[in-house]
Amino acid sequence: ADIVAGRFVLQQRLGRGRYGPIYKALDRSLSESLIGVEHHVALQELNPRVATQETLIERLEQLPFHPQSWSHPNIVKVLDFGRDGAKWFLCEELLDGASLRLVLDKSAPDPLAYEEVLGVLRSVGDALNYAHAKGVVHGELRPETVFVTSTYKVKVLGLLPSSEPRPA
Repeated sequence: ADIVAGRFVLQQRLGRGRYGPIYKALDRSLSESLIGVEHHVALQELNPRVATQETLIERLEQLPFHPQSWSHPNIVKVLDFGRDGAKWFLCEELLDGASLRLVLDKSAPDPLAYEEVLGVLRSVGDALNYAHAKGVVHGELRPETVFVTSTYKVKVLGLLPSSEPRPA
């Protein structure tokens, strides 16, 4: 198994995020093998092209020092950011559930219930309102970047305090 930063054991590729591939990883620093506690995280490896953006890297490096300054129940929680050799990685909470795209595809051709639609819109709106108040724009909001957990909580993915609007 691949080990990142001597701490994260990559277990399974989950997909692709805004900055690069995302893996399910065992966080050995938060796990306790003697009592059988395993803590898993989502580890996103930054694409080398993204990793050359110095301003982005500088802002991401500040994240671990200010975790409380960027916290909202509808935004995926960033746990850590770091480097292993030449590769940069972003560690986030591991979510259990499915993207809104998958939820919509599974319900097709039937639409979601009014209450479900309203719940998703309210949660996404709250997350975006929070981000906008902090001067951050998502830029790529679509069903693939909205996640519905197995407990029906809605989380916006790829929204970081370091995000900047892309040039037109």
